[in-house]
Amino acid sequence: LDDLYLTGEPVVMRARLITTDPYHSSGPVEARIQAVPGQGTAQIQKLFREKQDGWALDLEGLPAGLYRIKVRTTKSDPWAPPPVHDVFEIAAG
Repeated sequence: LDDLYLTGEPVVMRARLITTDPYHSSGPVEARIQAVPGQGTAQIQKLFREKQDGWALDLEGLPAGLYRIKVRTTKSDPWAPPPVHDVFEIAAG
């Protein structure tokens, strides 16, 4: 995930799962995207697509603004990796 995108540019996310148990799968992976308060009301929840080298998610059409993202596995058990949090911005182009 990059920190800054232009309006109309796809937001491209990639993820790889790292677990302590190689025989356990914690996927699928989901993203929860929410506009930062005062920056809009967008709230999106999407599943990543599984690929050979990890997981991928492309988002298009987000309006300009600042967004928080939380990426986690949909299974929550002792082997699941902890959620990852980040912030990114869509700037008017």
